[in-house]
Amino acid sequence: MTTGKVISHIADTSTRPAHLISLNEGSPYTSQTSFMYDLFLTTYLFDGIKIWDLRTNRPVLCYKEHKCRSYPCSAGFSPCGKYIATGSENKSVYIYDLRQISNCHKLMEPQVDVFTSIAFSPKSQLIASSLNGSIYLYGNGQ
Repeated sequence: MTTGKVISHIADTSTRPAHLISLNEGSPYTSQTSFMYDLFLTTYLFDGIKIWDLRTNRPVLCYKEHKCRSYPCSAGFSPCGKYIATGSENKSVYIYDLRQISNCHKLMEPQVDVFTSIAFSPKSQLIASSLNGSIYLYGNGQ
């Protein structure tokens, strides 16, 4: 990075520009297999979330169940690296299981229109903020 040299270029990743790139950073409270740190995600309006492998520069998964058409909704890896959470424009937060392509959990909040920001705490609590200015904390209740 200090030399400014490009070591890889991934062209034509989507028909639209990515509005978020997120790395799997892990957590000091959990351990992951080393290949999980080679993953990153990109999010796009209309095109969903793509999970990429740094070793191949190719997408390995794509998730499109959540709605992201007007507002850029963020996404992020869980501290254990097994899940991705994303906001949505349909009053929901979606949690995708990276180990199973079709496994998706949906958290609904009837009083929210759009969840725009998502973050995990290092100890696996999920934090989501909505377009109406509210912040929601999800966890196991402990």
